[in-house]
Amino acid sequence: MRNKVLRQLQRAISKTKEGSRKRRKLLAKKYRFLNWIERRIEHILHAISANAVRWCLGRSVKTAYTGNPEGVRERDCGRKHNQRMGQWAFGKLRDLLAYKLKRHGIELIPVDERGTSGTCPVCGEYTRQTGRVYRCGNASCGFTGIHRDVLGASGILDKALHGSFTRGRRLPGKVEYLRPQVLAPKRAA
Repeated sequence: MRNKVLRQLQRAISKTKEGSRKRRKLLAKKYRFLNWIERRIEHILHAISANAVRWCLGRSVKTAYTGNPEGVRERDCGRKHNQRMGQWAFGKLRDLLAYKLKRHGIELIPVDERGTSGTCPVCGEYTRQTGRVYRCGNASCGFTGIHRDVLGASGILDKALHGSFTRGRRLPGKVEYLRPQVLAPKRAA
């Protein structure tokens, strides 16, 4: 949404004369929108990190592991995807999470996530994936049916605990999705 609105505003601004009243109004509208979207992103990041901390506290977690997606931004994946990657606030979220977890005595350790969502938990073979559901490329294994994000999270934990991927690792039986809620102002009836 941010990029579409900015494109419309920039297109309208470019058609106005320097110093005109219309240009000043459009620039003010642009900066109001940018401030609003920034506040909204900050709120969502705080909501996500607070949910994660509550989850850790509810389960008496002492150490949390997070993927470190440093190499993802360097790849050239097309103009629109590169734009989204440039706006991705993974560093802000990691810093918020580390700060909030540290207040409760929980350590946050970053782990290289290379290969975590493509390595089979049964046979340990890496297969390049295209869809959201994992499919093992090893003909003798044939493991399939788990979401790649779940497999990636279990792979990060496996790498953190054992230093590499282990064959036959346990996968979570139940997956629980925690979604942040954006609080909207209540309207008077």
